[in-house]
Amino acid sequence: MAIQLVAIDMDGTLLTDELEVSPRTVAAIQAAQQQGVTVTIATGRMFQSAKPFAERLGVDVPLITYNGALVKSCRSGEVWHEELLPMDTTLSVLAYFRERGWYIQTYVDDEFYVRDYSEEARTYEAVSGISPHVVGEAMFAPAKEPLKLLTLAEPEHLDAITPILQTRFGDKVCLTRAKNHMIEMVNPAVNKGRGVAMLAKRLGILQQDIMVLGDSENDMTMLAYAGLGVAMDNADDKVKAVADAVTADNNRDGVALAIEKYVLK
Repeated sequence: MAIQLVAIDMDGTLLTDELEVSPRTVAAIQAAQQQGVTVTIATGRMFQSAKPFAERLGVDVPLITYNGALVKSCRSGEVWHEELLPMDTTLSVLAYFRERGWYIQTYVDDEFYVRDYSEEARTYEAVSGISPHVVGEAMFAPAKEPLKLLTLAEPEHLDAITPILQTRFGDKVCLTRAKNHMIEMVNPAVNKGRGVAMLAKRLGILQQDIMVLGDSENDMTMLAYAGLGVAMDNADDKVKAVADAVTADNNRDGVALAIEKYVLK
């Protein structure tokens, strides 16, 4: 096995808890690219939130964003793949959240929309670096099918509502926990594993020649799919269970260590 494609999750993996990429990680990624290895980002984040990090790393291939709902070229902006959430499903999820007074935000055309500039909206803005469009009640009737819906709350609240959402919408959305305080909902056909597979096929790279790194539930499909799935030490046990190897945590150069060990000659 000679690794030809490396796909890296962002939050809790590529990024430290301070939302930075360590110098050692930058050096390892650039060394891999100089060896001819394709390196990309595979994230639940918006494309416009991931792009500045990709540019800093010198990544110029398509980025897997929105958990695979949007695969888009970093430099040219060419869309390689887009899979939206059907409008009927979207409206029924939004109505359900509105009825219960639960927080939710929508993503249309790589912009995100909120009803109010609430504490949750500000929290997400701080992490993503992207400002929301505050649209009031219009948020519950989007003009176009969205790439993703997201709710953000205390972990205990999400623990309580996850089974309810699974029962009600489990066959209509792919519902994953991103970090402890977010639930993401995308088209049921969408996941990071499929996004990585699609990109690899377009690039002519075999499954066994792919390494992926991740730490969260939404990384499990790609960790299971890749020839070498590497979980971060800060990952949950269930995430580590589907991985082939475990590296150091996101604050201790885990990504760099894995690239140095498995990729660099």
